[in-house]
Amino acid sequence: MFILCKKTAMPLIVYKSSAGSGKTYTLVREYVRLLIQNPSAFRNILAITFTNKATAEMKSRIVSALTRLSAGNFKDYETYLIKELYNDYRHTEADREKYILQIRANARKALQNILHNYSEFSVSTIDSFFQKILRSFTKELKLPMRYELEMDTEYALDEIVMQLMQEVGHDKELTKWLEDFTFARIEEDKGWDITQTITDLGKEIFKEEVWEFLTKNEANDVPPNDAQPGPANPDEEENQPDNGAASLKRRQRYKQLKHLILEIEKLKYSFETQMAAFGKQALELIAGHGLQITDFKDGTASFFDKIADKNFSEPGKTLQSIAEGKTNNWRTQNSQKKEKIDQLVHNGGLQTLLIETLNYYNQHLPAYQSAAEVLKNVYVYAVLHDLKDKLLSYRTEKSLMLISDTNNVLREIISNENAPFVYEKVGTVYNHMLIDEFQDTSAYQWQNLLPLVFNSLGAANTVLIVGDVKQSIYRWRGGNLQLLLKQIKKDLREFYTEKTEKELTDNYRSAKNIINFNNAFFETVPQLLASEEGQKQLHRAYASVTQGIVRQEKGYVSVKLIADQKADGKTIGWKEQARIELVEKINNLKAQHCQLQNMAILVRTNAQGSEIAQFLNEHNIPVISSESLLLKSSVKVQLLIAALHYMANTKNSIAKTEILVNYLAIHRPEYKPDHLVFTDHLNKSENGNPMFTQILPPDFETNLQRFAQKPLYECVEMLLQQLQLNTQPDAYVQRFQDLILEFTRTKSADVGHFLEWWQENKDRDKTSVIVPEGENAVTVMTIHKAKGLEFPVVFIPYADWSMKPDIKTILWTQTDAEPFNQLGAIPLFWSLKLQNTVFEAKAKSENLKSFLDNLNLLYVAFTRPTQELYIFSKQVKKQNNPEIPESINQLLWNALNSFAHSQQFNPDEGTFEYGQPTNWALMEQKSTQTMQKLTTYLSNDYRSKITLRSDSERFFMLFDNAASEPIKLGQKIHAVLEKLIGPQDVDKVIRKLQIKGLLTAADEQPIKQRLAQIFALPQVQEWFSPQWEVLAERTLLCNNQQRIPDRVIIHHNRAIIIDYKTGKPDAKHHRQLHTYARWIEDMGYTINGKYLLYLYETGAEVVEVTGE
Repeated sequence: MFILCKKTAMPLIVYKSSAGSGKTYTLVREYVRLLIQNPSAFRNILAITFTNKATAEMKSRIVSALTRLSAGNFKDYETYLIKELYNDYRHTEADREKYILQIRANARKALQNILHNYSEFSVSTIDSFFQKILRSFTKELKLPMRYELEMDTEYALDEIVMQLMQEVGHDKELTKWLEDFTFARIEEDKGWDITQTITDLGKEIFKEEVWEFLTKNEANDVPPNDAQPGPANPDEEENQPDNGAASLKRRQRYKQLKHLILEIEKLKYSFETQMAAFGKQALELIAGHGLQITDFKDGTASFFDKIADKNFSEPGKTLQSIAEGKTNNWRTQNSQKKEKIDQLVHNGGLQTLLIETLNYYNQHLPAYQSAAEVLKNVYVYAVLHDLKDKLLSYRTEKSLMLISDTNNVLREIISNENAPFVYEKVGTVYNHMLIDEFQDTSAYQWQNLLPLVFNSLGAANTVLIVGDVKQSIYRWRGGNLQLLLKQIKKDLREFYTEKTEKELTDNYRSAKNIINFNNAFFETVPQLLASEEGQKQLHRAYASVTQGIVRQEKGYVSVKLIADQKADGKTIGWKEQARIELVEKINNLKAQHCQLQNMAILVRTNAQGSEIAQFLNEHNIPVISSESLLLKSSVKVQLLIAALHYMANTKNSIAKTEILVNYLAIHRPEYKPDHLVFTDHLNKSENGNPMFTQILPPDFETNLQRFAQKPLYECVEMLLQQLQLNTQPDAYVQRFQDLILEFTRTKSADVGHFLEWWQENKDRDKTSVIVPEGENAVTVMTIHKAKGLEFPVVFIPYADWSMKPDIKTILWTQTDAEPFNQLGAIPLFWSLKLQNTVFEAKAKSENLKSFLDNLNLLYVAFTRPTQELYIFSKQVKKQNNPEIPESINQLLWNALNSFAHSQQFNPDEGTFEYGQPTNWALMEQKSTQTMQKLTTYLSNDYRSKITLRSDSERFFMLFDNAASEPIKLGQKIHAVLEKLIGPQDVDKVIRKLQIKGLLTAADEQPIKQRLAQIFALPQVQEWFSPQWEVLAERTLLCNNQQRIPDRVIIHHNRAIIIDYKTGKPDAKHHRQLHTYARWIEDMGYTINGKYLLYLYETGAEVVEVTGE
C-alpha cells in the first residue's frame, strides 16, 4: 500500500514567459498536477484566460492531457508528476511503477469527473468569470434579474449623445453651455457641429480610470484627490432626490468651470496681446528707419511680422543665437542697407526688443500653450459628467449592463465584501487560481481578483500567474503591463520569495535563425533610445528577451527596405513595390510545395489588410481576411439589404437599381447592361417599368408589401425564397440570418432599425462569417488578432508604422500649476505642442508608452513564424537620432546597422538575409482538409413544417371526458398554489397563467372559490403568513441530482416543507419529503415540519409527514 506524497507546494508562482515558450503547456501541466493530487479538485480550480478561443484551447488541452495520461501515453507528464508529487527521490523501480499506476488511475478519475460534470469545469475568460460574480449580486445592486450584457458600447454612446442633444432648448444650463461651446468652435474656424466632438471624447467614459476621475470629481464637488474612489451605483443615482438636485449639481459644475475658462482665456489673451504688441512695436521701429522685413536676413525680422499676426511658432535657431549674443546675423554680408540695419539693431533698440520679446516668450509660452490645449476640450469635459449620468439611466431603462461596466461595478462589490462571502454568493469555492495573459489584465480587473487571490494564498493553495510584458499590446483597452512588471510583487509581497518568479526561457515554436535574429534585434533596441529613462524602462520590459533554441531547423529571415522609384515620369511608391514582391514570394513558395494555408500576412490596420487582400485577389491568390469575410462583400447579402431598403421606402430608386444589379449578377451573370439602361428604365413612369417586373420574380413588389408586415427574420426568410437565394448553401447568407436573429433578441425588430444598425456595423468583425479551419488560402490579419497564433511563413509587408502616439490619443492629466490645478484631471489630445506645456511630463511619458506599445506589436509580429519571416519596409532617407525613434522603418534601419548580425545587412541595397529558405518538399506540412460541402440550403416557410400546440394542451394531458374535469381543476389549483407567495398574489398568478394559455377565463371563479376553502384551513393560513421567507419551486441540488419542492418557508434557521398533491395518498409522497428534508438539513436548516396538501374533488386535506 502506498500513498501520493505531496511535496511542500509553492503557493504563489509567477511565470514570466516569452513568445513560443510553452506558457499554455505550463498552465495545463500545473492544472493536471492539481487534478492528479485530487481528481475531484476541478470544481475548485479557477483558470482564467482572456479570449474565448484561448478558453476552448485550454479546456481541450486539459482533457487531451488527462486522456493521454490515463492511457499511459504521456511519458513527459509522468516524469514531471513523479518529480513534483513524491518526496522520496530514492524510490525503487517498483515504487516508480506503483506511482505511475496511481497517476494513471487518478487521471482517469479526473477525466471522468470533468466529462460527467462539464458545466463545473471552471476555465473561462476573465469577463465571463466576472459576469458570473456580478449576476450573483443582482439583488444587492438592485439590477434586473435577467439583465442583458451589451457588448456594443458605441451603439450605447450614440444613443446617450442623441438623448443629450435632445435636451437642448429644454435644459437651460445645458443649452447655454453648448451654445458657448459652439461659438468657441466657430471662433476657431472648426464649424458649428459639436455632436461628433462630443461623441469622440465621450468614448472616454468607458475607460476605467476616466470613470474613476469623473466619479471623484462628482463627489461633493471636491477635487479628485480628496474624493473616495469607485464607480457610482446606478440605482443610487436613480434614487437621488429628483432631477432638481442633478440640475443644481450641473449648474454648479458649469458655473465653476465657466469661471475657470474665463481665467484661462484671460491668460491666453494676455500672452497673445503682449506678443502682438512686441511684434507691432518692432515693425514700427523697422518702418521708422526706412526698412522693410525683406531687407533682413530670413528668419530674423520676419519673426516680428509673424507674432504681430498672432503666429507664435517657435523662433528659429538663428534668432535665438542673436538674442544670446552668439551671432549678429540680422543681415547678409553684402546687404545694401547694412548701415541702417546695424544702426537700428544696436542703437535703435531692435536688439533690446528682441531680447525682451524672447524672454517673455520663453517665460510665458508653457502657460499659453497649456491654456490653448486645455480650451480645446474643456467644454466637452463638462459634458462628460452628463453623458455618464445618461449612461447610468440608459442601462437602467434598457435593463442591460455594458461590458465596460463590469469591472467598475464589481470593484465596488469586492472592495466592500470579504472574499469568502463573494465565493459563497457565486456558489463555488475556488482553492486554486491559474491566470493566463496577465500582461493584458487591467488595473480594475486585478483589483477585483486580488481579494480572491489573497484568500487562496492565505489558505496555502496554489496561485499561478503567467504573462509576457513584451506581448502587452492592449493598453488601449485597459491592459497594464506595469502589473506584471512590478505591481504584482508589491501587492503580493508577503507571499513572494526568491523562488516565486520563474522564467520560461526556451522557444519551442521558431526555427534557430528566427530566434537568433529576434534575440539580437530586441537586445539592441533599448540602446537606440537617447533617453536614459527610456532605456531603463525598455531594459526592464525586455530583460528576458533572449531565448534558448529547441528546434534545430535553420529557418530564414529576410528584410527589405524599399525606396520610392520613378519610372516613365511616374512615382512607384515603396508599398506598391512591396505588394508586387509579396505576390512573387507567395507564388515562389507555392511552386516550392509550400501550402497557402501555411502563409500569413500581418498588417497594422484593417484598412491595410483590405488593400493587401484585394491585391492578392487580383492576382488569383485565395485569401482569408476580415475584409473578405465581411457579409457586405457577398452579392446575395447586398441583394437582401437592397430589398430591405426598397421595402422601407418604395421610392428609393438607388435601392431599386441595386436590386436589379445584384439579382442579375447572381442569376444572369452574362447580362452586363450599361448603367444608363438602368437609369432609363428607372426614370419611366411608375406604371411602366418592364425591366423591374420582367427580370425579377413574378409579383415581387406585391409580395414585398406582405413581407413588410412580418417579423424581420421571417421577412428575410421570405425574401430568400422569393429571390431564389436558397437554392445553394451560402455561409454568408446563413450568417446574415444568424445576425438578424441576434439583433431581434436585443433590439427593435423592425426593418428601419436594423438598416440603421447595419450601416453602422457592416464594416465590423461582428458582421463577418466564421471560416472553418483547413481552407487552403493565405491568411491576412492584423497583428493584434495574430497574437497567440503561429504560422510556418509570415509576411509583414508594411513595417513602417509610427512609434509616436496617435493625434487622437487622449491624455488624462493633472498639474499643480495655477490655474490649471483647479480643473482636476483634464483630457488633452496628444500633440507635440504638449512638450512645451505644464503637461510636458505626461506627454513624454505617453511618448515612451506609445513606443513600447508599438515595439511590442513588432515583437508579436516577429515571433509568429516557425520557419520563414519576410519583412518589407520603407527606406530611410534621412538618418537622424531622435530621443525616441519615430517609426518602425527608422528603428529597423538603426538596429540592422548596429545589432549582432549586421554583417548580413547591405545598407546600399537595403537588404538583410539570414539563413537559407526552407526546402518545403522535405517539410512535413499540415495537409489541406477535404471539406464535405452541403448541396442544399434549407429555407422553408416554418408554418408548413411546424404546428404549434398551446401550453395548456401539454400541461393537461387528460382524457376529454366529464370524469377528468375535477382532476383537471385540481391540477390547475396546484399550478396556482406552487407560484403563490401569499393570498394577495392570486389575481396576478392567475393572469400570468392565462397569458401562458394554462388557464382560461372560465377557470378563474372555480379556482378562486376552491382557494378560499383551502386558505380557510388553519395550517394553510400559517404557511401563507407574512413572517416567512418563501422559496417557491426552487431547485435543490445534491450529489448531481435535482429536486423541486413546491414550497419551502423559512424563518431564521427553521424551515417547513410543503408539497401539493392531486392524486391519492401514497407512501412515495412521504419518501419524497424525507429526501427534501435531508438535503435542506445539509444546508444548515432545522426542519420544523413536513406537510402534504392533498387537493381532492370537493376539498383539501393537510397530512403531516413524520419520521425519517
